[in-house]
Amino acid sequence: MTAPPHAPTSGSSNVQEARKVLADRLREICKDAGLEGQQLAAACGWHPSRVSRIANAKASPTADDIRAWCRACDREDQIDDLIASLRAVEGMWIEWRRMERHGLRRAQEPVHPLFERTRWFQRVLHEGSATFVFLVEESVLRTSLGSIDTQVEQLERLRTVGALPNVSLGVVPMRTGRPRMPVEGFWIYDKAQVDVELVSGYLTLTQPTEVRAYAETFATLADSAVYGANAHRLIKSAIRSLV
Repeated sequence: MTAPPHAPTSGSSNVQEARKVLADRLREICKDAGLEGQQLAAACGWHPSRVSRIANAKASPTADDIRAWCRACDREDQIDDLIASLRAVEGMWIEWRRMERHGLRRAQEPVHPLFERTRWFQRVLHEGSATFVFLVEESVLRTSLGSIDTQVEQLERLRTVGALPNVSLGVVPMRTGRPRMPVEGFWIYDKAQVDVELVSGYLTLTQPTEVRAYAETFATLADSAVYGANAHRLIKSAIRSLV
């Protein structure tokens, strides 16, 4: 689903910034094609003010707008990427503030029975042909959000899961010169989608270039991580610090 040309601007600065990035890319495509705004408008059959509004992120383009824009600039190879970006901006942002307004408990209680009766989800690591690759900071192993017993149980569980044949568990050691870990946690689903958990919302990315950027970041961090016995040694060290 795409938004109409005059869709209202979201109150989220993150959403507005994403809209601006999309507008900047469209403006650069027009500039690289050697077209002025009026020339682009004429090629697309639009009023010049429409080009200006889209180029300055004052109006959201539709998917058809993007197709017309790229065709006029002879950049049809950019259409799929830009439409994916548009959908990420307009259709895939979930505001947590709506939940936080009345507290997260109200949002969590309705799904509790679902988690209670779901069995396949709890065995997902043991069934099917999927492969799971996890990276965690060493500092995470030493961050406790519960009792000592709970923390030890979680760390032991991490060791057990990390030994599964379809699981790769890497721990990024605390040391100087290592790549900086992104502040936000993110999950990559093949080459199709990235879910990013931010403070102000939950973002789903499907634009190929954005998915690729997260994949490259993950690969860089993976190169600096330790695995197997070395990873288990760090987990055991965290357990010993608790008991």
